[in-house]
Amino acid sequence: MIKIMDIPFTITKSEFQNIMLKFICRNYFTFGRLVIIYLLTVFSCMIFTTEKWIFYFLGPFSVLILYSLYTFTLKFIVPLLKFKKSIDPNKQYATITLSANKDNIVLATPNVEKIIWWRDVVSVKNFDNNLIICLLDNTTLIIPWQSFTEEKTCDECFQSIQNGILKSRGTLKAPLFLRPPYLLGVLCFVPVLGVYIGIVFILFGIFQYKNKYMVIIGCIGIAFTIILYSILFPEIWNKKDRDLQMIHLSKMELNLLIKDIEYFKLQTGKYPETLDQLRNSNLTIVIFDPLQPVKGSNSEFNYRLVGEKYQLFSSGVDNIPNNKDDIFPEIKDISKVGFIK
Repeated sequence: MIKIMDIPFTITKSEFQNIMLKFICRNYFTFGRLVIIYLLTVFSCMIFTTEKWIFYFLGPFSVLILYSLYTFTLKFIVPLLKFKKSIDPNKQYATITLSANKDNIVLATPNVEKIIWWRDVVSVKNFDNNLIICLLDNTTLIIPWQSFTEEKTCDECFQSIQNGILKSRGTLKAPLFLRPPYLLGVLCFVPVLGVYIGIVFILFGIFQYKNKYMVIIGCIGIAFTIILYSILFPEIWNKKDRDLQMIHLSKMELNLLIKDIEYFKLQTGKYPETLDQLRNSNLTIVIFDPLQPVKGSNSEFNYRLVGEKYQLFSSGVDNIPNNKDDIFPEIKDISKVGFIK
């Protein structure tokens, strides 16, 4: 049975900080949890590397730092920022009235009223003479026991909230799909793949969870890949540099193709009639021009027999043959081969 009640309570910023720090340390930084994280990290390092200094120190140390930053940010900083919004600037403490009924919880401050449905309550716990209620939007309510008129009222409030949660979703544990999957946000920082995961995070943050932090994580993940590739491969965003890279690659392929064509004549006594004929003799031969956008008959290097000689060239960046943009093989002594311009 859900008991209808009104509970006014006050709490200062320093009290909130101290209680939250103790709560986080005792629940998220336990010895057993840290050991599990350490062992999983060492096991992962053993799979990917044999460097001892990495797997005994750097790997676990980095993961523990990331875990600490993630936990501290989501479990302390965010709830603290939300709590500050309810503080009366003139009194330096928050005065909140919690009202529980059969449908929801209502939080009322002097300036605003907030309705919380039972399914949005992640957990309720008795901790260090305080009742701590964690909500789905990362708000944390701390109700000191002295706010209750008598001990049984605190127990009744605790039981009433648990009953409300059970009535709403049938279990005290919040299903994973109800909680924003912040931890998966680490995948947003995987190069390239992180762009797609970041987009998914943004869409889910907007439409599914209505959570701005998921949107922010997704945007940061996308920005990370863009910045990383801008630093490592600046030509990706600069067409001129990209074209220069592809021209250089095209020249290299043409020079290799000259050798393959001359070798074909040594083997058969004549030059190939087409590049396809050359490639059929050796499937490892590359006849496609990297400057052309799509593989196919039009993406091959230009090749034509001219009597006992042959022409071979790339159509260049503009993809139009027989103009000043064409690219030819670089041969020191053209008289020793059958190539002509």
